[in-house]
Amino acid sequence: MKISMGKMKKEVIIEDLCDKSKVIGLKQVVKHAQKKELEIIYLASDVDSFINEKVLTVAEENRIPVREAESMVKLGETCGIEVGAACVGILRIG
Repeated sequence: MKISMGKMKKEVIIEDLCDKSKVIGLKQVVKHAQKKELEIIYLASDVDSFINEKVLTVAEENRIPVREAESMVKLGETCGIEVGAACVGILRIG
């Protein structure tokens, strides 16, 4: 199943993710998405196609919205970490 970024709502992250409960990175995002514990996934626009397809597939299967981030560096900075982040999942509250 091939899914393109074209199906994702194109937005640049403007909100501050530092104060939100989140998971960072492909393995954590996929794990929590499969448990239906995420309310939204942020995906960097410059990730490898493997990561892109994996995140979009798990998001579609679990009906989780995906928003595009400008880059891995910007996504990492927005989350308050000093390295790039391919994807970030915001945990559901409650």
